[in-house]
Amino acid sequence: MKGFNLFGKLSILLLIITLSTACSKSDISQQAGPEKPKKVNLFGKVEKGPFVRGSILTVAELNDNFSPTGRSFKTELLDDKGSFYLSDIELNTKYIQLSTTGYYFNEVTGELSKSIISLNAIAEVSSDRTINVNILTHLEEKRVKKLLKNGNSIAEAKKQAQQELYKAFFIKESLDAAEAENISFTQNNFSSTVLLGISATMLTAANNDNAKLTELLSTISTDLEDDGILQNPIITQIKQAITSSDFTAINSNLIKRYKDLDIEIEPFDFAAIYNTAAGLKPITKIELSENKNPFILFVGSSTKISAVIYPSDAFNKSLIWESSDPSILNVDQDGNISGLKKGSTQLIVKSKENPKVASKLNILVIESPNDLISTIFVEKKPTAVNGVYTGPFKINIGISAFVKDMTNIKISLYDGDNFLKGNPINFPNTTNGDNFNIQLIFNEKFGPIYKPYMVIQYDYKGKSYSYKFEFDQLELGNSSGNPGTGEELPIRA
Repeated sequence: MKGFNLFGKLSILLLIITLSTACSKSDISQQAGPEKPKKVNLFGKVEKGPFVRGSILTVAELNDNFSPTGRSFKTELLDDKGSFYLSDIELNTKYIQLSTTGYYFNEVTGELSKSIISLNAIAEVSSDRTINVNILTHLEEKRVKKLLKNGNSIAEAKKQAQQELYKAFFIKESLDAAEAENISFTQNNFSSTVLLGISATMLTAANNDNAKLTELLSTISTDLEDDGILQNPIITQIKQAITSSDFTAINSNLIKRYKDLDIEIEPFDFAAIYNTAAGLKPITKIELSENKNPFILFVGSSTKISAVIYPSDAFNKSLIWESSDPSILNVDQDGNISGLKKGSTQLIVKSKENPKVASKLNILVIESPNDLISTIFVEKKPTAVNGVYTGPFKINIGISAFVKDMTNIKISLYDGDNFLKGNPINFPNTTNGDNFNIQLIFNEKFGPIYKPYMVIQYDYKGKSYSYKFEFDQLELGNSSGNPGTGEELPIRA
């Protein structure tokens, strides 16, 4: 019994050792085994400008050291928008490198490239996803790999590499910046403008030579790899390329290209992406095409006001057009103004980049040129006895500064239908502020006058007008109050 117990104990001990060893081998086998293969679908676009149909895209597996495993998948781009689609590809690792070689639309020249280039991207894939390949993914690739090897997560590596890349190209910091592989020209946002700005800058720096572009891409990505900082003379080269780029033409070229591909995109606001260190010239002065103060506009009429920007090579030429009273004056962002109702307001034009740089134009919206008659002032009123008026009398008539547009001015005195006296005025006698004062003295003694009134006749911009006011409307030493209450009459000889 004693021997049996010893044998039993030895058997149990041996069983425990065997099970423990088996478990350990199972754990080791599980830890050392490869990732479970997964099938995924990949979508995306390749954009320099957009790559053309038939360009070759290769997807290569990368191991945990970011070296190729030897497994890869190839496809052709599906259209001239640079689109690709890979279905049910089986991946044994979570990292891939996408590489594209082909021709592309050159946004600087507005033509297809004359030779091919290659662009890369590195990404993490665990399920179906969209991955775009572009200048940004290419320039950040080496830096991202370096940061991953240093222990950063791929999200951390990509965020840091992008921030360093943007700083190198004088891009403003933004909380809305998307990851490079999620950016496309057709998104019309800050990130898509950054993509086009850096893409066009690279082409300009390379003088639109693809061999030089390939060399420059390699130089910049290698320089950023270790510490994320660019050195001179590349910094100077980038700055010169930014300041010499024709962003108006670049905008036009890419908008037209996508329109030809049945895609409508909005203009890219390049001024919104660059910081002051880029050395771009700001607007310092704005002059308007009209300098009359105020500028006359009829109710219901429209005209265009132009703005001249100084310096002429200012980078951000974007202007904001406003009316200080939109109920009186309507204005659009092209400088077209329309009079809505009678009144005074201001047209304000200011720099979008720096609203403190502005120009203003006083606008007077009128229903009739008679609105320009601002005051009627009697210094000496004719004497009335039993309803009969006799002279002499003296009168001042104030007309707004637009009197220069009023010609053939004539002041006439009537008694009912009887013309008594006319006094043509060639030019106002005196000025007072924004008004011109016409001083009239009738020394004759008229009498008896039973229904006296005066008529101002004039031509304004090719049309004839008249304005009537009754003596009873006027008091000695007082203005008429609202001169617009006068009656408009047919022209009389």
